[in-house]
Amino acid sequence: MFESNLIKEEDVAAIGDAVLTVLGKVGAMYQNREILDALKAGGARVDASEEVVRFPGEMVRAFVEGLRQEMAGAPPDAPGPFHAPSP
Repeated sequence: MFESNLIKEEDVAAIGDAVLTVLGKVGAMYQNREILDALKAGGARVDASEEVVRFPGEMVRAFVEGLRQEMAGAPPDAPGPFHAPSP
């Protein structure tokens, strides 16, 4: 069952900032050359020898904005973005 009071609305920005920090400094491991190449072409910083990709904040923000726009055109019964409930 979904826990609706897990995250408070006022915590969302801090969590988002932390995610940007982790994706930018630590990155994520991708063990697929095609994905590494595609992410590099898209603006990510790729360390091919370590198979680690670090994502600039602007790249992540653009991706999220694209998702928001995509969801705006989604059918009414499509799952929407998460919004923390008020206590």
